[in-house]
Amino acid sequence: MLQQALRVRNAFPLVKWMERWAEGAAAPPLESALQAVRTLDDMPGPTVASFAWDLFARGGLSRLHELQLKGVQRYGAMWKASFGPILTVHVADPALIEQVLRQEGQHPMRSDLSSWKDYRKLRGHHFGLLTAEGEEWQAVRSLLGKHMLRPKAVEVYDKTLNNVVSDLIAKLRLRRSAQGIVTDITSEFYRFGLEGISSVLFESRIGCLDAVIPEETERFIQSINTMFVMTLLTMAMPSWLHQLFPKPWKVFCQCWDDIIQMISFPIDGLTKMRLITHTPQFPLAWENAAA
Repeated sequence: MLQQALRVRNAFPLVKWMERWAEGAAAPPLESALQAVRTLDDMPGPTVASFAWDLFARGGLSRLHELQLKGVQRYGAMWKASFGPILTVHVADPALIEQVLRQEGQHPMRSDLSSWKDYRKLRGHHFGLLTAEGEEWQAVRSLLGKHMLRPKAVEVYDKTLNNVVSDLIAKLRLRRSAQGIVTDITSEFYRFGLEGISSVLFESRIGCLDAVIPEETERFIQSINTMFVMTLLTMAMPSWLHQLFPKPWKVFCQCWDDIIQMISFPIDGLTKMRLITHTPQFPLAWENAAA
């Protein structure tokens, strides 16, 4: 029956013409299709005032994951948010995230952390993975990739990271209540992340998961927290406003000074070793990896 229907269809040109006409009538005109494409101005999102209120007045900086869930429920898979001159587009769909990452190309465009760049210029530091762009970023990324991201290189840190995970489990057991609940688990995972990063980048443990955290490590942790808060504030403020209200910029720079001072000790030791065992450029890339 199907073969007979196909023969009938092929035998009558009028049938083919009517099919093409029907398909053309069903398809929207090109002009209408172009009008259906929405721009960034059409993208939903919170107002500047409501977003700033969530970030600062309601403690949003410490519960960004909740703001993400709130954004998905209210605006869908994509939405935008503005704070001062900073415009961010939030993508909360795995397929869309994959599309963004695949379209980045060899030199991805990173967030313009202007205050980070200004600080590093002020102190004479080189740019790193989070502040460099284009070929400079690619050079640092390729150099670190050879020593840290290859399977054989990852195996070197297997035992070290297992020890960090064991310390995290012990810390959670110590912190949990009689009901088995850890009230501030976000803070513990944050410290776990810092300890894991330091154990790989600096080949040294800094005590973020110790029962009693060393004083210098605690200052290091608080400096990072404050630095991230001041990052948003200093980026949102025009440069001329720093002269009128210098405190945010001074606090931001002091936090970065404390961070650099904390990591300079393991870096100094690593530099001497890498100069002998690796390429001369490797210690510099290692030092700049964080920013």
